[in-house]
Amino acid sequence: SVFLPKFRGQTLAWAQENSSELIFVNIHAYSGKEEIVAERVRELQGQVEFVGRLGSIVSASVPKNQLLSLAQIIEVHSIWEERIFHTTLDTSVNQINAPILWNAGFTGSGVKIAILDTGIDSTHPMLQGKVVDSVSFTLDAPADNVGHGTHVTGIAAGKLNGANTYNGVAPDALLMNVRVLDSVGKGKESEIVQGINYAVDPDNNPQTDDGADVINLSFGGPYTDV
Repeated sequence: SVFLPKFRGQTLAWAQENSSELIFVNIHAYSGKEEIVAERVRELQGQVEFVGRLGSIVSASVPKNQLLSLAQIIEVHSIWEERIFHTTLDTSVNQINAPILWNAGFTGSGVKIAILDTGIDSTHPMLQGKVVDSVSFTLDAPADNVGHGTHVTGIAAGKLNGANTYNGVAPDALLMNVRVLDSVGKGKESEIVQGINYAVDPDNNPQTDDGADVINLSFGGPYTDV
């Protein structure tokens, strides 16, 4: 049939089943035809869940035995089953060619990175034994109860340690946990400044070499002047 190329993934097999079972699909309508497609889905005993003008998408539950009829609607470009997406932490270091530097001996060994964020969960498998200093300039404890700081830390210096763990950019680097953002991810400027000063010189003695080699701040604000 001329309409069969409209099916993607599993939907063609479903369309060939003589079943009234409802299955969830996403339908790409031609631009501006989303509402027409949604109405036709309802006529086919389907249940429309979402109509999106941006992307021309109609999401709906449709009986399997109505999929062929759905494909014959001229305003329908394509049909595919619902797909599940998930977070990925194992691709970023490859995108910046970090493994090439690891192979050349640059793994972060001897480097100390200060993470100024929502804290760090030092019990995370990728971060165990790596946090050498931990302090908070907020009213919260240094341990991360938000997740952002731990996520950022994993990207910077996580280390492969069992299943579902990955190397960060500098897997052999040590970490300073300098919390400057509270439990809702906000931080006062004065506390951030204190955190930077601490990261540079924890014991406030310029004669000692105890500060961070790198400071990471993964946050921002709307301000353009001082």
